[in-house]
Formats: sequence, structure tokens, C-alpha cells
Amino acid sequence: GSPMREDYVSIRAGATVTKTLNLGTAYELNTAGKYEVVFAGKLIDATTGKIPRGFTEHAGFEITCPPAKFELGRAGKS
Repeated sequence: GSPMREDYVSIRAGATVTKTLNLGTAYELNTAGKYEVVFAGKLIDATTGKIPRGFTEHAGFEITCPPAKFELGRAGKS
């Protein structure tokens, strides 16, 4: 379906957006070690025009983000 008005986020030029998410809801992170998460995709619709808008008006936008790196220790260890 088409995104609703509340699905869009306005980002000024040069600004950044940060979101927190729980990777454990989609991945098993039971093994201690170093991990790297890379966003591989594109925005379904990016516009400076009216929103919401119909599916035929959507303009995809390639996005690149630096990888997020983190390390998990063993249970009970820091």
C-alpha cells in the first residue's frame, strides 16, 4: 500500500535522522562476537511535494548509510 502522511519524515539538507530498533526481534543474536549491520535498500518514495500521494507518483531514492557496528559479549560478561 501507499505510505500515509505519518510515514513520511522531513529531513533538512545536511541533517541526520537516528532511530533505535531491536535487532533481536528479527535475528538470533545468541553468539558472542562482532556484528555489522548494513542498510541495503532504497526509500520507496522521496519527495519535496505533496504527501501522501498515489502509488504511480512515487519516486524511489537510493540511500547509503555507514554500517552500524557492535559487539556482543557472553552472557554475564561485559
